[in-house]
Amino acid sequence: MYSDIEKSQLQAHLAARIIEHTIKEMPLVNDFELIEIEIPLETRKKIESLVSIYKKSISKNNTHMTKYSLLSTEIEFGLCNFFYSIRNYQDALEQLENITKFHTCNTKAILCKSIIQELIGRFEDAIKSCEFILSIDSRNLDALHRKGVLFLRLTRQKEAIECFDRVLDINPRHELALYNKGMVLSEMTRRKEAIECFDSILGNNPGHMLSWYNKGMLLSETDPQVAIECFDRVLDIKQDHAPALYNKGLMHEMLERLDEAAICYDAVLRINANHLPSLFHKGIILAKAGLTDSAITSFDRVLDINPRHELALYNKGMVLSEMTRRKEAIECFDSILGNNPGHIPTLYNKGLALESLDLFEDALSCYDRIIEIDKNYGNIQCQKGRLLSSIGRHEEAIECFDSILVSNPVNTNALYYKSCTMLKAGKKEESFNLLEAMILLDPRYKDVLRNEKDLEGFKIDKRFVKLMN
Repeated sequence: MYSDIEKSQLQAHLAARIIEHTIKEMPLVNDFELIEIEIPLETRKKIESLVSIYKKSISKNNTHMTKYSLLSTEIEFGLCNFFYSIRNYQDALEQLENITKFHTCNTKAILCKSIIQELIGRFEDAIKSCEFILSIDSRNLDALHRKGVLFLRLTRQKEAIECFDRVLDINPRHELALYNKGMVLSEMTRRKEAIECFDSILGNNPGHMLSWYNKGMLLSETDPQVAIECFDRVLDIKQDHAPALYNKGLMHEMLERLDEAAICYDAVLRINANHLPSLFHKGIILAKAGLTDSAITSFDRVLDINPRHELALYNKGMVLSEMTRRKEAIECFDSILGNNPGHIPTLYNKGLALESLDLFEDALSCYDRIIEIDKNYGNIQCQKGRLLSSIGRHEEAIECFDSILVSNPVNTNALYYKSCTMLKAGKKEESFNLLEAMILLDPRYKDVLRNEKDLEGFKIDKRFVKLMN
């Protein structure tokens, strides 16, 4: 009869041999390089069951057998790759820790350990693993680069750049270090230095698509034409690269080449019919071209996908307003304000649409809401004053203009509209004095005033005629 210890030893040996055979049948054993392969469900269950039996047998064993001591190092790493492939990173890490416990200077295994530690969010431990490698081999490029990437994950940009620079001191043509350094510098808005990194890559590898793309993105604000050339290089390599097509469209739009921009957006939409930014910008271009119905159709496609897309709602509302379809425009503006009640441009344009429908009190409510949020927004006080004046509430209108003139006594718009309001209120003398002050501030207003219908009551006045000469 076998004792319990002997039974557990037998189970452990048997499980170990089956594990070894199964692992060797799959491409999981290699020279300490993490690989991910498709594991059939049946094989996965088999190995998991064997590992469970093996662990239990070892834990019951009272001899000096240590955990997994019956498995060779290569099989242990094969098991690590098994767990890595099924995304059981905790067990994969346990395998690596068991390996490095006995192979303390195996830098390849320690680097794999750092990768797994990163995957489970243990970034500081992953950095320490890299530092341990570097204590053994200070010029280990993989560990230096990985340490830089880990600092990036922790948004420790300066330390990341120091790591990449150390890599580049050893190998100035290290592509990944150059690329990642360029990406960090991009995030830090150090555009010129970032472009230098991408150019260094492209000098050795002119087909490096991501460097062309990111260089184009960096140039998009300052040199849209050169940015287009970069995106074209991307498209030479991959003609259906949607981000390059989209950003090329933006550059053409920036340069007012609307037809070329539309071609780019249409190309994106052939790849992805639901690409919201392309649908939106196509709508903007159609609106600029005066194709209002087509623009609304494009905005509606955006809103079918995302009914709360604020910019699509806003621009659809603006186009409808231009088409004098103001009730529909107000519906768009109300949809925005339902989610964002403090959206000032929407409040302002809703107010204008309400004015056009003679809904003056509702329009005033929009303007008052804007003033509550930002009393200095654009010409809001002037707009409110003009509306109050047009409906005969002259004293309130004058208060609006005065609120502007208190902080800016030379605001010619406020002076002009206050003078018109005073004329309507029968305060002809005060009105004339304001016009005179305005012309003294800027004589060019003479030409404007001569053609103003609001000043018909002045135009026969001798003083007005003299002032206009």
